[in-house]
Amino acid sequence: MKRTEIFKQLDTAIGKRNPVLAEHLRHGLTKQEILKRLQNVCGSTELLVDLYSWHDGTESISNQNEDVCNFSLMEMSLIPDEIFIFSELDIMLSHFYYFGEAAKYDSRLKIAAEKFFPFLWDGCRNCFALDTQSERVVFLDFESEEPFREAYPSFNEFLFDLLSANEKSETINFFET
Repeated sequence: MKRTEIFKQLDTAIGKRNPVLAEHLRHGLTKQEILKRLQNVCGSTELLVDLYSWHDGTESISNQNEDVCNFSLMEMSLIPDEIFIFSELDIMLSHFYYFGEAAKYDSRLKIAAEKFFPFLWDGCRNCFALDTQSERVVFLDFESEEPFREAYPSFNEFLFDLLSANEKSETINFFET
């Protein structure tokens, strides 16, 4: 199945599970916009182009007039029963560049700065990232002795699991093991 078809099905599943989240997913960027922003990222950016062409993350959840949150971080999460926010490309790009700065003080982060591009973030210390030198999805836990571990051997496997989780309103398999 083509990735574009998986994304269409994911839109439908998210819309059924959480219509408010579906309404707050930003329109996707053009390939040219994405490639321009990712010009300093080493490795393959094809999967990031596909992801951010689908949607450019999630819109702000606050009421601009009252600065009040309209729904919870849990409701904003792409992963049911977990808090992992799909932030816009520019925000995730800043996190990716931060890995390079942080690696100056913690050598364990050097690998993250070289190839792990975050795309889902828990708002604190954990994120899912695409390995730009392969197509695997990695879980980053910066408080762990081993801060990186493979979550899925491919991005497509992650997407299929995310689709299934949204259809069933259950968490992804990664958190069940």
